[in-house]
Amino acid sequence: MEYKNLRQGRHKDKYTMVIEYLEESIYIVKYCLEYRKNESWGKPHVKNGRLGYPAFTLMMNIIDCINSFICKNPKYQIKAKVNGEQNKISHSSGYRVFYILNSKFFNLNLSDDIIKELYINGRNSIIHNGHIGRDIELLPTTNHLPIEINSIKGKGKIRIYLPALLKKCEEAVTLFKTNAEDIIKNSKNPNFESIEDYKK
Repeated sequence: MEYKNLRQGRHKDKYTMVIEYLEESIYIVKYCLEYRKNESWGKPHVKNGRLGYPAFTLMMNIIDCINSFICKNPKYQIKAKVNGEQNKISHSSGYRVFYILNSKFFNLNLSDDIIKELYINGRNSIIHNGHIGRDIELLPTTNHLPIEINSIKGKGKIRIYLPALLKKCEEAVTLFKTNAEDIIKNSKNPNFESIEDYKK
């Protein structure tokens, strides 16, 4: 009986978990960016440095999380303008899932090449390998744009201003929450089902 009730209430539980995850992640990113390292950290850490890598990792996860429910929801398909064309965001399109950055959730205007770079050498690299690609630089300073593109090669070609990216993530979470219960409930995201359901 208990198991049956849990199964019947899984959509509500799913919703609660996802919202908690997003809100807690925003809180931790803020903490990471407010924190200052002291001399006890030692090398290679910089005194007064922030916790930039975990902050960036969590923001990549926030983007992924929101997108995982949007792109797998047949009732709530959104489009993003990339390189002048409207594109449907699909869960099976590799790096193009990050087209959500150009959607109404994040309101950025990034090219396909930059989105690919952010996904492969930003998101994938930091989450799976603990580092970022050579063209990406994380900055703790405030800037009006969260992502700045320069013509130079190497560090600084793609500058990510962490406080501004946090602001975009906060706005995206707020927008997502306005319709989150319906989006999550109707999403075909398989990761909430049993492994047997996933195999079908």
